[in-house]
Amino acid sequence: MEHTAQPGHRALRRGRRSLPRQTYFVTICLAQSESYLANKPCAEVVIDALQWLCKAGRIELHGYVVMPDHVHILFTLCRDAELSEVIKVFKGYSARRINCLLGRRGSLWQRQFYDHAIRDKADFVTRLQYMLENPKRRGLAERYEDWLFSSAHPSRANTVIPW
Repeated sequence: MEHTAQPGHRALRRGRRSLPRQTYFVTICLAQSESYLANKPCAEVVIDALQWLCKAGRIELHGYVVMPDHVHILFTLCRDAELSEVIKVFKGYSARRINCLLGRRGSLWQRQFYDHAIRDKADFVTRLQYMLENPKRRGLAERYEDWLFSSAHPSRANTVIPW
């Protein structure tokens, strides 16, 4: 069966450019609005996948929040890494491991993703704050530092690098 994009999905790709050493704010949602990432082992897979991309020299990770049904990531592309390829590798790596954990098959992530090229320090700070405050806004934590699946959690302090 051929997958057709929903209305508006094509607009997410309009104007998308991958620039070397560009910093991006990216949001990736689970397919069918599932909440698999509320499961601690699944959320840890997502964080492991981000760390794997860092170790592979594809990204410099500046921040992340794993929510029950989506993930926000703030990162800089390394060397000649392409944005779409980095996201494709992340989705494939994490989907295989999460599907195995859950004993499921099929697409885990939505095909499209939202990206925003960071323009300057103020833009970076605004996106980082929005991302980190997400669990608090959704009622999942009293303070953003309390959310275990965030780069703001004290136990994750060494998982990101400053911009």
